[in-house]
Amino acid sequence: MRQGDPISPFLFVIVVEALSCMIRKACDLGLLKGVTLPNDGPNVSHLFYADDAIIMGEWSKENILNVVRILKCFYACSGLHINFVKSNLFGLGLNMGEVDVMAEVVGCRAAALPFKYLGLTIGANMNLISNWRPVFDIFEKRLALWKASFLYIGGRVTLIRSVLESLPTYFFLYIGP
Repeated sequence: MRQGDPISPFLFVIVVEALSCMIRKACDLGLLKGVTLPNDGPNVSHLFYADDAIIMGEWSKENILNVVRILKCFYACSGLHINFVKSNLFGLGLNMGEVDVMAEVVGCRAAALPFKYLGLTIGANMNLISNWRPVFDIFEKRLALWKASFLYIGGRVTLIRSVLESLPTYFFLYIGP
């Protein structure tokens, strides 16, 4: 099997499902503590999108080291190497010194909010107009591709609705550089 083979994305999804099961099992056993959402919400420990993963949980050395152990075990089972050099560690409500120390233990980079993920800014104040600029730019670029000035008002409204409705799909499917 080679990269680019039509069946390889399907096989990758199956293998990453095994990683998801490993993380879920670690949570069930109490080895990993995820983030409990308010109002009796679920406990979230990981999110996957294509080949990106966000693993989240309580800030403790034991919790973070257990994540590293799970990832190393996943590598041993699947052969898929986790690139810690390209990985980031975030600590919400912590000083950067603490995050730096733990990132050095893990072997990854320490990072702070806000950051870009899949083309969207995470952790920014979305009440500021400037943080919506990327969305506006995409909207403007898509409308510029059409000759909107040649459309009647009904056609313009339909075009604007179509572009606005497709923006969430664009951002969910966009993988930035």
